[in-house]
Amino acid sequence: MIASLPALDAIADTVGGHLIGKLIPKLKQGGVLGSVLGKPKAAEGRDIRVEAVLSHPNPALLRRLAEAVRSGALLIPIGRQFRLSEAGEAQTLSERGSIEGKIVLVP
Repeated sequence: MIASLPALDAIADTVGGHLIGKLIPKLKQGGVLGSVLGKPKAAEGRDIRVEAVLSHPNPALLRRLAEAVRSGALLIPIGRQFRLSEAGEAQTLSERGSIEGKIVLVP
């Protein structure tokens, strides 16, 4: 799945681990990596900008992002969907980095 991605303008990293090392080569020269975890080793020596990301509640921004997803302007690759009762398995997969894309928990 990662191999089929086009060149990316930006990446948001909230997981870390080896998965970000696979994604960074897809980042365009001069692209931006937003990370809640700091600068990963895979970003060293690359012509990209790494920015720290902090979270602040912003309902208006969340509404705009939801609309961008709904309209197809913002694509979020979904790797796997789990029921809430399977959250432990989802966490294990996330920690192993054995899944490409985002993990979604549903009721």
